[in-house]
Amino acid sequence: MPPFRQQKQRHSAISDEVKCQICEWGKANKNKRHVDIANYFNEVYPNLTIDRSTISKILLQSDKWTAIINTEDSSKTFRHKAVKFLILD
Repeated sequence: MPPFRQQKQRHSAISDEVKCQICEWGKANKNKRHVDIANYFNEVYPNLTIDRSTISKILLQSDKWTAIINTEDSSKTFRHKAVKFLILD
């Protein structure tokens, strides 16, 4: 009988707005563990699968995520990547 294969984990894109909320909620609830924060946001946003390690990485860069100004675009921004080719002919 072949061994069971684990399913691959799916990549879930987390917007800047959600990352800012994670930082604010983490500061307001300092007694919560990163696992508890991940469980809370998985309940609030059921379409996202946020792991403990992701929460740890976001909270390490909390200064970066809280400095971002919340606009309409922040809920649609998932990556901060520079444009490679500015003008295309």
